[in-house]
Amino acid sequence: MSNIVYDQNYAGIPGVNFPDDGTVFYQQDFMKEQFSIGSEIINREQDYFTPGVIEGFGVTVSSVAGCIDVCSGLARDIDGQRIYKDNMDELPVPDLETKILIIRHVWEFEPYVLDGTSDEKMHRKNDSSFEFYNEGEVPENAIQLCKIQRSGDSVTILEDLRVFTRLKEQFYEAIVGGAELDTDVNLTANSDDRVPSQRAVRTTKSAESFPKFCLLRIV
Repeated sequence: MSNIVYDQNYAGIPGVNFPDDGTVFYQQDFMKEQFSIGSEIINREQDYFTPGVIEGFGVTVSSVAGCIDVCSGLARDIDGQRIYKDNMDELPVPDLETKILIIRHVWEFEPYVLDGTSDEKMHRKNDSSFEFYNEGEVPENAIQLCKIQRSGDSVTILEDLRVFTRLKEQFYEAIVGGAELDTDVNLTANSDDRVPSQRAVRTTKSAESFPKFCLLRIV
């Protein structure tokens, strides 16, 4: 191994160094390669954006007694995993309790068989799960949506707990130098969800003076 010369001009991303033809490549090698690729993608995104809700996941009291409606949405957790729902969900709320509603990333495994073969394999894809937790017991990688209470047929949403993703301050300033970025600003694009604690960017520059490629909707 010590006599191998590694190519420092390789223009790809981190991963398993390609072995010589004929070398056995084991399952653990594929797992290591997949992990390296995934980590590179996630780390690059986290260089620019904080974790949180990108859009949606608003919660309202349902017309069905004892239930809530959660709208579609998109988020990233602290591990960079993509959390996505493309439809509204109706969820029953635990009775006589005060709970924290969260959504978290889970893997869904789907069997498949290639044409011309008989071996069944599993395809892993992103999925998400709504869950209720007691306050103080929420998993670290969960996206908190709201604090909620139910008594019989009556449901009360006590607090909106969504934290929206933000463009990191140093990157924003590098693009629109001269703007003063509030640490609570929400830079979510195309979202009508407004949180009172999130304020707009304060800047002495007009929108027309910003580079066109960085004109995000600031809410």
